[in-house]
Amino acid sequence: MRQTLTIKLKPHLQEFLICKLADEASEASKKNLIGAILSPLIEYAPKDYVFEKLSGKEYITFELPDRLGGKDTRQRAVVISKKNQREFERILGIYFMDIFFQYVDDKIRYTSEIKKCIMQFCADYNISYNHINYERLKKAYYRRQKAQNRINKFAVNLSLTSPLIFLI
Repeated sequence: MRQTLTIKLKPHLQEFLICKLADEASEASKKNLIGAILSPLIEYAPKDYVFEKLSGKEYITFELPDRLGGKDTRQRAVVISKKNQREFERILGIYFMDIFFQYVDDKIRYTSEIKKCIMQFCADYNISYNHINYERLKKAYYRRQKAQNRINKFAVNLSLTSPLIFLI
């Protein structure tokens, strides 16, 4: 029997992760997204560690391979600290938003309506509207667009003959 690891995760990230990994969602390996993020975050459990049974909608459970991140999960139990759980959720959230931005950037060329793009993204990744806020996604997309425009304006104004280059 393989060891499992239970992590607290926001519902929309759970739905995204399950859809993104399809068949592999229940197993963490070094070849998929879960294993790549989890590898540096897991640690061996201390001898006196008391395992508690975590269950509920906010938790997701992964099966661990025999080895993950240089740690042998067959010999000793591995755990993830609360700090590392937050880090896992943060990294997964960044990945989610990056995929969302790329998706909308691609789809916005064909339809000028951001609402259709966001609705299609949620449909494609099986994310229910109970777990994610449309307005939050729309605002995040527009904030990113505004920030990119500022960066692009700066890059256009900067030339090879700019005095800033000589100061460096």
